Amino acid sequence: MKSQVKTLRISADNLAKIEKQMKAHQLNFSDYALYSMLQIKKPRKQNPISRALLCELARAGNNLNQCAKRVNTNKSFDLVALEMLSKIETHLREIREHFC
Repeated sequence: MKSQVKTLRISADNLAKIEKQMKAHQLNFSDYALYSMLQIKKPRKQNPISRALLCELARAGNNLNQCAKRVNTNKSFDLVALEMLSKIETHLREIREHFC
C-alpha cells in the first residue's frame, strides 16, 4: 500500500495541546494522528522491569504469604513468624541494592 502526504491546518492553541499529548504518549505527529483518527489503542511503553527482578519480588511475596498464613493459622505472632519477616526484610533490602 502506497502512503500519501496530507496537509492539516491547526490553530496554535490546538497544536500546543496536540504536542503535549504526543509527548505524554511518546509518539511522533504521524503516529499520534493515526492512532487518534482511527481510534486505535496507543502502544504502551514497556516498563523496564527485568525478569530477574520480577522473580525476586515473586519469591519475597510468596515468603510473605507463607508468613501471613502461619500467623493467621496460629492466631498468634510467634518467634518463627518474626524470623520469617526478618528474612523477608533482608531479602527486600538485597533486591533494592541489586536492582535499584
